[in-house]
Amino acid sequence: MTFNIKQEVQIIKSPPTRQHLNGLVGTITDITNNKISIYFSTYNKTYKYTETNIKAIEQRPIETIPETIPEPIIVETIPEPIIVETIPEPIIVETIPEPIVEIQETKIITNNTTMIKLWVRGKDIVTGFSWILTARSSFLTWCDRYQITPEVKDWVVGDTMSFDENSIEVIDDGVSSKFNESTPAIKKTGWPLTYRVKNNWL
Repeated sequence: MTFNIKQEVQIIKSPPTRQHLNGLVGTITDITNNKISIYFSTYNKTYKYTETNIKAIEQRPIETIPETIPEPIIVETIPEPIIVETIPEPIIVETIPEPIVEIQETKIITNNTTMIKLWVRGKDIVTGFSWILTARSSFLTWCDRYQITPEVKDWVVGDTMSFDENSIEVIDDGVSSKFNESTPAIKKTGWPLTYRVKNNWL
């Protein structure tokens, strides 16, 4: 017969010195080397017997050691960091706007194109000085100037003034109609060349 721990048994044979234990019921607490330790709650003592000295209590249920399920070991896990891909902000570079350069058209003046006729009545739009255009000075730097001779008053001829071509406004034909083909075309007076012509520059 096989006995289990915590199984209740009854003593059927004891040593002569412990015959008073015959018939007592105890609980098996240990089984080692064919020796069975029985604990008696009445005497609060444990005695060792062999299998031939005890018998199982059949009318009582055999208590079995319940199988203990180990509690799960809870390991605290540190969540992995969530890597969020960040889009770098665009680098804003302050750009200095380029200066706006106004390119003025350069008007190249050639013979008989935009020249003002002589002997017409003209006025300087800056000073208001006006009368007959009597001469034109043409420089190598394309700076052309016209001489305006004022009207004779009390038989006195005023000073002739010179003005840039761009500042002269033509008023009317002046005395240009009095010059014809028989009028001397050119009169050279100084450097650069200054001409007085019948109608226009050559």
